[in-house]
Amino acid sequence: MMTSEQRQRLINRLKGRNLPLDLFVEIEDHMSEQIDYKMHFGNKNFDSAFDQTFAEWSSELEMKSVFWAGEKRTKIHRQTINQTQKNLFLRSLKYFVIPFAVSIVLLFVNKTWAEYFILMLNCSALLAGIAITFFDFKTIKSTYNFYNQKRISYLQKGVGMMTTSIFVILAFVLRIYENWFERLYVGFSEMLSFNISFEGFSAFLMLFGYFLLAINGFLYYLEYRKTIKVLQQKTNLKL
Repeated sequence: MMTSEQRQRLINRLKGRNLPLDLFVEIEDHMSEQIDYKMHFGNKNFDSAFDQTFAEWSSELEMKSVFWAGEKRTKIHRQTINQTQKNLFLRSLKYFVIPFAVSIVLLFVNKTWAEYFILMLNCSALLAGIAITFFDFKTIKSTYNFYNQKRISYLQKGVGMMTTSIFVILAFVLRIYENWFERLYVGFSEMLSFNISFEGFSAFLMLFGYFLLAINGFLYYLEYRKTIKVLQQKTNLKL
C-alpha cells in the first residue's frame, strides 16, 4: 500500500499535466491501483513501480497544444472531450428528432398548429433552463468563465450551451417569433420546390438550432452534476 508521501509524489507528478479535477482524480486512482498492484504482486519497490506505471501511461499523458483552447492538453483529456461531445450530441438528437418530426408534419398540415407547437418547444427550453439556473445556481455559476475554479471538469464548458440557448431564445427568438416563423414557413414552402433561401435557412437555425443546443447543454448539465457529487465525496471540492 502506498504511503501518503508516495501518493503525494504521484499527485505532484500529475499536476504538471494540466488536467481538470475530475480527470485528475480518476487517473490518480487508476495509477495508484497499478502502483500498489506492482508493489504487492510484482514484488517491485515503489520507485520501479512508479516509473513503470508512468511509462505505461506515457501515451495518454502526452501533451499537445490545443489552438482553440489556448493551452496544452493531454491525449486522454482531448480524447475524453471528443468522445463526450460525440456521445452527448447523439443522445441530444434522439430527444430532438421526435419534436422536430412533429413540427415538420404540422408545417405540412396546419400552419397555425405548427406555429404554436414550435413556439412551445422554444418556450419549454427557455423555462427549463431558467428553472435549472434558479434552483441550482451554484452549479451553473461554476461553469461561467469568471468562476475561480475553472478546471473542475471537462464537462464545464458544455453546460454553457444551455445558458447560451436561454439568452438567444429570450433575446432574439421569442422577441420577434412571428417574424422568424413566417420566414421558416416561406422557406419551407420554397424548399419543397427545391429552392433553399438564406432567410429560410437562418429561421430554421434560430427556431430549431437553439432548441437542440439547449437539449445538448441540459445533458452536459446532468453529467456535470454527477461529476460534482463524485468529486465532493472524494475531495474537498466546494462550489
